[in-house]
Amino acid sequence: MTLPPVETRSAPARPRIALLLAGLDNDYEWVVQRGAGIAAEERGASLVCLSGCALEDPDPARSAQRFLFDLIAPSGVDAVLVIAGTVGKYVGPTRMGAWLRRFTVPVCSIGPAHGVNQVLVHDAAGTTELVEHLVGEHGYRRIAYIAGPAASAESQARLSAYEQALARAGIANDPRLVLPGDFTRPGGARAVHVLFDERQVAASDVDAIVAANDYMAAGAIEELVHRGVTVPDRIAVVGFDDVDAAATLSPPLTTVRQPMEQLGMEAVRMVLDLLENRSPEGVRRLPTELVLRRSCGCTPTEAPVSPKREAQGMAFGARRIATLWERSYGKQLADALLLEATGKYGALERVLEPFLQRLIHAGIDLMTVQAMLTTLRTDALSLVREVDSRERLEDAVHRARILVSRLVAEANHSRDAALWGHFHEVARAVAGRMFGPPTGLATALVEQLPKLGIDECSVSQLVPGDPQRLKLVFGFHRADVQPKSTQFAASGLAPAEFEAFHRGSVFALPLTYGDESLGVAVLPWSTEHRAFYDSLRELLGVVLKGALLARQVSRAP
Repeated sequence: MTLPPVETRSAPARPRIALLLAGLDNDYEWVVQRGAGIAAEERGASLVCLSGCALEDPDPARSAQRFLFDLIAPSGVDAVLVIAGTVGKYVGPTRMGAWLRRFTVPVCSIGPAHGVNQVLVHDAAGTTELVEHLVGEHGYRRIAYIAGPAASAESQARLSAYEQALARAGIANDPRLVLPGDFTRPGGARAVHVLFDERQVAASDVDAIVAANDYMAAGAIEELVHRGVTVPDRIAVVGFDDVDAAATLSPPLTTVRQPMEQLGMEAVRMVLDLLENRSPEGVRRLPTELVLRRSCGCTPTEAPVSPKREAQGMAFGARRIATLWERSYGKQLADALLLEATGKYGALERVLEPFLQRLIHAGIDLMTVQAMLTTLRTDALSLVREVDSRERLEDAVHRARILVSRLVAEANHSRDAALWGHFHEVARAVAGRMFGPPTGLATALVEQLPKLGIDECSVSQLVPGDPQRLKLVFGFHRADVQPKSTQFAASGLAPAEFEAFHRGSVFALPLTYGDESLGVAVLPWSTEHRAFYDSLRELLGVVLKGALLARQVSRAP
């Protein structure tokens, strides 16, 4: 692929990479940006994660967040990444690529975008494997499909693969079974409504539903259950992506696993290699994996990955899981599973639960353990031949997976309850001072935000009449809890005195009120607490609007 040249620049001492995404409120973008941040830190770079919206989003309130992308300039960043599947879902790969080429720095698209560097997955191969499994292993013939947005190249590649896989199996394509979707959970539910109510297809005339992503699959399952259609007993449902929630759905979702964290990592590595003139520009394509769970009618197996191999793709706490597994618990768990095969019911759970509690105490995500249980199961099955023993072994692994899921749910509930309790304290504190002087807001933030793990914050308004300037309204940093209000170049996102924001990785959030664009909040980058960022953005938008109104009132004659 021949790409247009970009401005030649010497590699900076600490490269600053912008990552554009449509929001922090979904697992897919969160995991991709987490991988990008980890890779940036490992290579001595910093990530500026700009949470804007999809280009040409039809919703005025979301579209008001689009201005954040316009603040990017070569003076502020050395390279630009974009999650094209979400940011470009309404414009398609041709226009996405043209939009990216306006940046005069190295760019890379995570997802299809024509004429620029890309990191992609094998969408067609993953969907083909999924459909072939439904046909070949389960004998399903009447398979519906929920597509994504029409402009999405990823959606179209998956749809085409579905149609071709059916054709190779000798199954005629029924256009009534191809349903419109939008990559959202409500979109999956609407597709089921279209199938049964608008197109009058009987539930008994559908064997399975393939959704172009996991969110639509989850929405489809919810709507089917609401209608009294059990999954997978009456209709199987499968997805694509393997977001974190897929394994904990009821039933757990069979899906195609994208290497989401690795997508972010590879995109960062590509632009850093380009900045250092160490790699040709082009396309990197990553493989997918079929993950079998209950929603298609299979016994949950996951994809067999060894703890050591899994650790190579993990970061931070996940590596500690592999270390604990190999040093302390691996042999104990293997011995306990073999005891289960001989009839010692509960042996595996008695050893596994203390291991899981150690991980919870250390604040480590337990879902990685599911892949390790798969390896344990595979190794044990290779040693057991008697049918009854193998069935007892399979039952033990299934109970172990339920234990992991239960403890994950309990830990998440406790963490979220504490988190939202702190968030409500922040909301009450700032709401009580939003019509007072900005110093009061800064005081409220410095008192409350550290409870959410945020030790610095800047909130700046767009300067009226000058879209390339921002003005600090309130905030705090380690050296000053009452920084002076000052104007600065918008490409910097925060004033120069917020030194940590200019050296390290950050989240930049667009602040809006309804469909009015107001300003920018900058927070330290983190791998944790995804749930509250969008709510915090909305809260700070309301507070900034109140502060600006209070200022107008105070200046009125």
